[in-house]
Amino acid sequence: MPSTDEIRKTITDPTPLYFAAGVIEKVRTEAPERIAKIRSTDPKIVQERVQGALATLDADLKKLREQAQHLALQGIGYAAEAAVKAKEGYDSLAEQGKVAVEGWRAKGDDADPTYEATIEREPVTVTEPVAEGEGAKAEDKAESKAEAKGAAGRKPAARKTTARRSTAKSED
Repeated sequence: MPSTDEIRKTITDPTPLYFAAGVIEKVRTEAPERIAKIRSTDPKIVQERVQGALATLDADLKKLREQAQHLALQGIGYAAEAAVKAKEGYDSLAEQGKVAVEGWRAKGDDADPTYEATIEREPVTVTEPVAEGEGAKAEDKAESKAEAKGAAGRKPAARKTTARRSTAKSED
């Protein structure tokens, strides 16, 4: 933000006033000569010059208008052509996609080598340590549960294995 001193200096600077005075003096000294030239000029000559300029300007404007219309129509033609090509490309890709999806549906999920089957697994919760000999009983129970679920229409659960405990004694 300008300071008060800068504002005071700008306001009191006489240069803009000198510029205005110089312009006025120049116009005052040159004005009589120019006014005399204008008075001595034949109005018919001035009128012919203006009409000639307007005629060429009118012809130039007609040419420019025609060129602008031509370019606008040409641009519309290009845009319409691009829209038609885009629509054709879209329709072509949509048809290819439709055929591909129908093929996938006809072959089933096994036809896609990248398809991975997911296996449902139940979470394993261990509440008490399993004593020796009881591990086999727990596995039998899990297998019978899996068979019961398979009979109900679900996928059988993956076979679970229990971790083996080391029989070596740890030294404290």
